[in-house]
Amino acid sequence: MLNEYGQVQNYELQLKTKNDRKIFVLISASVAEGEISGMMLDISMIKEYEKRLKRNEEMYRLLTENSVDIVWKMDLRLKFLYLSPSLERVTGFKPDEWIGTHLWNHAKRKEFFKMARNALRTVKETKNYPFTLFETKLLKKDKSEVSVEIIGKPVINEKGNVIALQGTTRDITERIKNRQKIDEYYDFLDALLMAVPSPLFYKDEDLIYVGCNKAFCEYIGKTKEEIVGKTVNDLYAPDLAEVYNKSDSEMIKDGYDQVYETQVEYADRSRRDVIIYKSVYRVGESKGLIGVILDITKRKQTERALIESEERFKGIFNNTTAGLYRMSSDHNFIIVNPSLLDLLGFDDQDELLAEAFSDCYYPDKEERCHFWKILRDEGVVFGFETTIVNKYGDIIPIVESARIIHDVVNNIEIIEGSIEDHSEVVSARKKLEEAKSLAENTATLKSEFLAQMSHEIRTPLNAIINFSGLIKEEMKTGCAEIQDYFDIIDMESKRIIRTIDSILNMSELVSGTYEYRPVPIYLKGNIVESLVEDFSSEAKKKGVAFIFESDIGEVSINGDENGITLILYHLIDNAVKFTKKGFVKVSFYPKKDKIILEIEDTGCGISKEFLAKIYEPFSQEFTGYTRLYDGNGLGMAIVQQFCLLDNIEIDIKSEKNVGTKISLTIEGTIL
Repeated sequence: MLNEYGQVQNYELQLKTKNDRKIFVLISASVAEGEISGMMLDISMIKEYEKRLKRNEEMYRLLTENSVDIVWKMDLRLKFLYLSPSLERVTGFKPDEWIGTHLWNHAKRKEFFKMARNALRTVKETKNYPFTLFETKLLKKDKSEVSVEIIGKPVINEKGNVIALQGTTRDITERIKNRQKIDEYYDFLDALLMAVPSPLFYKDEDLIYVGCNKAFCEYIGKTKEEIVGKTVNDLYAPDLAEVYNKSDSEMIKDGYDQVYETQVEYADRSRRDVIIYKSVYRVGESKGLIGVILDITKRKQTERALIESEERFKGIFNNTTAGLYRMSSDHNFIIVNPSLLDLLGFDDQDELLAEAFSDCYYPDKEERCHFWKILRDEGVVFGFETTIVNKYGDIIPIVESARIIHDVVNNIEIIEGSIEDHSEVVSARKKLEEAKSLAENTATLKSEFLAQMSHEIRTPLNAIINFSGLIKEEMKTGCAEIQDYFDIIDMESKRIIRTIDSILNMSELVSGTYEYRPVPIYLKGNIVESLVEDFSSEAKKKGVAFIFESDIGEVSINGDENGITLILYHLIDNAVKFTKKGFVKVSFYPKKDKIILEIEDTGCGISKEFLAKIYEPFSQEFTGYTRLYDGNGLGMAIVQQFCLLDNIEIDIKSEKNVGTKISLTIEGTIL
């Protein structure tokens, strides 16, 4: 215990007092001339403070290391001196990987400057900004960014100088998501209010407008920005503002609702009948007022029109040519109009009502029972044809309509109906049936005529084609000019046949007599490849390249094979016909769950003016005897009709003197 000088310095010792209380003392002593002298200082309080300090330090360490937030400390050069373990949970980095590194390394340029500005402000303006709080983003280990909230404050030494910065960083990813959800919710509410067709507004407790919808802006004639923050004193005439202020103040004070009808003038100077609904709302400790203005102008007009209609009804009831009645549930007349009295041969309503039972005027009792059965089952009968016998025994054909009106417990209360004299209609119907028969005979004759004409023209044409082919074969060693003549005969004969086919097809489509027969079709194998083979040789003769492209296999569709063949025939025929140089391309490709078939050419193209009427029958862009291309103008009309039948979408894009691309969108399956 004694040092080399015979001294004891600052030796701590635990003693027990007279009353058994333990104390800590600090002893300093020295030995001189065989005697020990020294001093003893009670340091029990200091030891207690040290114990508490250690406990607090341990608690702080545990809090720091177990905190969900990152606890950090950095020097004034923004280099990290300490980071809590939560850094790894938030960023994926361990604290040792950041300690000694610069803040610059852990944020993108924009975010770094935001953090640096806040740090600088905290250092320079400690009195005004004892701490700083802001949101930013840090870089994670996987190079992504994490949204964080930083709270920082300066570390000040005993001289009042800032020597470091310390604070916490909190992961606010979920907060950002929740904030976005809240923003989306408020956007939805705002959109919902804007979609309400009636003017709607809401005010705070001081009767200041805090929101409104588009319809209210139109009513006031101002924008939302010009309304929000204002009062009725800013928006209405003084007399109206005074009334509204008084009414709204009473509502806010007493908490009751208001509903009343009035007339208002819109910004466009139109006067409208309206119902104004106002209600007090509460949000926490705050309250305000919400109002809706419901335009009932049309309803008021309808009510006025109804009153006028009731007046007119009396005139109609008494002056209409149709017989009108109202009868009881046991089939007795209650009231009839003059036309029904006249039809039944009575001069006075009382005379008719005395007969009581209405069914006595219907000679066919079985038919009458059928009428009542329909009325009971359906509740209404419309256009029931029957006969009625008048007072003098004359049987008159009529058309009767009726409906049942039920009481509150769904029992039959009354029956209302009308009876029209059908004598002239029956006579006209007989004449119409005769005319219909004549028309059907005429239509049959027309169809037979077209078929016969087709046969009469086709038969000699086929003979001409066949025999000219035979003669051409016999004379194939003859002069080349004669061979050309035979080619012209063959070409023009086929042209006539195509014209006849087009006229017959168009006639069937327009008249609705075409028999649509949908069947499973292999589009490429059954139709496209044979057409490609036929037209490629024709294109080759003109020096035009014919390209067929398909990156897919066979395509199975369900449709009318004749119709689809004619669609593709006319489209490819047009492409080859109107292309003098370049290429004609037919291509397939899939698009989502459908098939796209494109016919593209580098021909003369279609003008915008003609494209608008391209589907009109007999329409041609080139007309007159000197036109450059043959045809009858029916091809595209037939294409459109068959596309409609087979649910095929057609799209045409064309530029004059550049070319044309036609796309067909077809429902089908790639095999």
